[in-house]
Amino acid sequence: MLETTIETLKKLGFTEYEARAYISLIGFGMATAREIHENSGVPQGRIYSVLRSLSDKNFIEIQDGNPSYYYAANPVARLSKLKTEINDLINESIEYLSNL
Repeated sequence: MLETTIETLKKLGFTEYEARAYISLIGFGMATAREIHENSGVPQGRIYSVLRSLSDKNFIEIQDGNPSYYYAANPVARLSKLKTEINDLINESIEYLSNL
C-alpha cells in the first residue's frame, strides 16, 4: 500500500522524496526533520529542502524552534481539495476536447 500511495502522490505532483516525507510525517503527526529523514528514507542532505517544498505547497506547516517541528495540516482535507481541483480541470479538458 505504501508504494501505491507514493505513486498516487507522484501523479498529484509530489516528487518521490516529497511523497515519502509526507507519508512519514502523517504517520508521526508532528516530527523533527531528523525523525522524518530516519523514517522516510529521504537522504539527510535533502530532507530540509523537501520539507520546505512541502511547506511552500501548503501540505505541511513548520513550527520554528531548535529543533523545528513539522506537521501535516489536515491531510484529508488538503488532499480532498486537491482531488476536487484536479477533477474539475479534467472535466474542463474533456469538455474542451469534445468540442474540437
